[in-house]
Amino acid sequence: MMNSIFRWTIIINLIAFGSTLIGQSEIKIKVSDYQSDTLILGYYFADRQLVQDTLLSENKKDFIVSDTDSLHSGMYLLLVKPSNSFIQFLIPEKDREFDIAFSYNDLEKIKYKGSKVNEDFQEYLKFLSDQRIQSDELNKQRAELDSLGDSTDAITQKIQKLNEKVNDYQSKLLDNHQDDVLAKLIRSGNDIDIPEFSGTEEEIRLRRYMYYKEHYFDHVDISDQQNIYMPYMHQRVDYYLNKLTTQMPDSIMLSMDYLLEKMESAPESYKFYLSNFLNTYGKMKIIGMDAVYVHLVENYYAKDKAPWVDEKNLKKLINNARRIKPSLIGNTGSDLTLYKEDSTAVKLSEIEGEYLVLMFWAPDCGHCKKAMPDVIKFNEEYKDKGVTVVGICTKHQEKYDSCWKAVEEKGMMNLLNLGDKYHRSRFKTKYNINMTPKIFILDRDLKILIKDIGAKQLSEVMDSIMKNNASKSTQ
Repeated sequence: MMNSIFRWTIIINLIAFGSTLIGQSEIKIKVSDYQSDTLILGYYFADRQLVQDTLLSENKKDFIVSDTDSLHSGMYLLLVKPSNSFIQFLIPEKDREFDIAFSYNDLEKIKYKGSKVNEDFQEYLKFLSDQRIQSDELNKQRAELDSLGDSTDAITQKIQKLNEKVNDYQSKLLDNHQDDVLAKLIRSGNDIDIPEFSGTEEEIRLRRYMYYKEHYFDHVDISDQQNIYMPYMHQRVDYYLNKLTTQMPDSIMLSMDYLLEKMESAPESYKFYLSNFLNTYGKMKIIGMDAVYVHLVENYYAKDKAPWVDEKNLKKLINNARRIKPSLIGNTGSDLTLYKEDSTAVKLSEIEGEYLVLMFWAPDCGHCKKAMPDVIKFNEEYKDKGVTVVGICTKHQEKYDSCWKAVEEKGMMNLLNLGDKYHRSRFKTKYNINMTPKIFILDRDLKILIKDIGAKQLSEVMDSIMKNNASKSTQ
């Protein structure tokens, strides 16, 4: 009896194992006129095209993509050698077993068997290509008539009918495919229908912009994980962040928070874009954008919202953000106590003037040497306009005395020259001085108005700040 049960257990397990093998879906690919034994299966991931698998064939024509059930749904590529040309096809959520046939000499003519999605996708691509040829010709005719001053009404009507034909074709496809991968691809190209607004021209333009931005993702659901495996996803995200968003730190942070909140239900998208944003703004050299980096670290990484980062790297990120934060534009700079050559103490908050220009420099800094003539010239032009230029030498301990010798050599005597022999003020930490020269402009309350500008831009930037403040005071 025990032997019988044991035997039936083995048989059941073998049947289950065999069913698993038999049940694995596969894509059979037949390539004619092909001289290579290799096909590359690739896929889209955000802004990248990555390799999924290398397919090999002994007869150089029959290839197989095995176990397609384990693949994510989305758009894939088949890259042929040696030209590196490719065809695109779709793997839907269901019906993952089908055949693909094409010729190496004509990649546009692809035949599918057993995949309604790909058959319709191929016909759709051909339809769009045909309509585009007609559209280009009609637009060319309209431009010629317009240049001659002739009426273009008849051509415009033909273009409108062509657009209606495309819309009708897409509508039928959407009805047939509901919410599958092809339907998502079609919807991704849909325009945002902006309603009519009333008001002045400027008000209408603003309302149209606000509506467009608010509804920009109506046709692409970024909370759907599948979309990161489609070629349109990254284009949408990039355009939203870099074109529809005002390129100021506060606006960028709001847009990023919106995107990341939407992506929380799509883990791969969330992980990629949070990491992508951090790397982008961590390396960015544009003035003020370090605030975006700090925002991401403080609100995501430091709050355990990036579990893929190991403890060591996480600690580095958090410490780096803490180091940067005190010197962010808009923050109040530290009220340092520094010293003249004769050891007279000077507190930044007690220096007279509407504005302080802090120039952190070093005697052996080649870039400082090049910048100093512009700083000296700026000082002469603005010292009677409520601006005090403070030269802060970054050397201390045994190298501290080299500061004062360099002041004379560089002709800096008319600046307010300060230093800190024992670095008691910790100015390097408080103002994040990791290189020289480094220039800050502060107001009388030590608020950091701008930083990291070049010496040659000092006059232009200072004039802009003064003009802006004067405008505010008259309002």
